[in-house]
Amino acid sequence: MCSHREKPATRDNDRVWEYVVSDEKLHLRISASSHESTSLSSFDLLLRRTWEDAAAKGVLRYKLPDLKTKVIPGPTQFVAQLNTRRASQRRRPGHMAHVDQPFDEQQFNFTKINSSEILFSFVDQSDQRSPENDKQHAVIVNVSPLEYCNVLLVPMLRACQPQVLSVESLKLAILFALSSTSRSFRVAFNSLCGFASVNHLHYHAYYLDQKLPYGVTCGWSMLPAC
Repeated sequence: MCSHREKPATRDNDRVWEYVVSDEKLHLRISASSHESTSLSSFDLLLRRTWEDAAAKGVLRYKLPDLKTKVIPGPTQFVAQLNTRRASQRRRPGHMAHVDQPFDEQQFNFTKINSSEILFSFVDQSDQRSPENDKQHAVIVNVSPLEYCNVLLVPMLRACQPQVLSVESLKLAILFALSSTSRSFRVAFNSLCGFASVNHLHYHAYYLDQKLPYGVTCGWSMLPAC
C-alpha cells in the first residue's frame, strides 16, 4: 500500500501530509521512453505540489532562478551550475572539525526550523522492527534551494542524529529515491567537512534534468539470481 493522508503537525496549528511507502509501490524500473509529465508517481506529485506551495508562500529565502547550467567537457562529464543567490543568502554553515563530530543541540539543527518548512512525513511501513514513531521521517524544504524541489530527508528528526552516513538511513534514502518515477530525481549525501552545513543527519533530494556520470555507469548484481 502506498498512500498519503493529512495529519496534524507537531507544532503550531499547521497540517502536514504523510506519505506511506511499502515494497509493493517501489519503482525499480523506469522506462526510458516514458513521458515525464504523464508518468509521475503519487510521490512525485505530492513532492512537487508541497514544494511549489511553500515557494509560493515565501518560505524559501529566494526565488529559484533559471540556473545557468553546462556540462564540463571531459571523461567525467560533470554538471556545473551558477547559483549566486545560494552563495549569498544561504544560512551560515556551522563549524565542522571532524567527519564524525557529535550532534550538538546548541547549534542549529532541524528541530529548530519553522513548521512551514516541513512538507510532509515519509513513513516506511515495511519496517516492522522499529516503533511506529521511528517509521516517520521528515521531508523539509531547503530554504536555500540548489534546484527545483530541493528538499531534505531527515531520518527520525527527533532522534537528533549527527551527519554521519549509516546503513539504516541509506536504506531509507534508497526507498525515497525508488518512490519516484522521474528519471531526473536525485538523492545525495554530503558529509561533515564535505560541504554539509548542518550537523543533523539528512539527505538532499531534487530534480536535475542533466545526466550525471553515475546514472550511466554499468553495474553488477551483488546477489545471486532469484
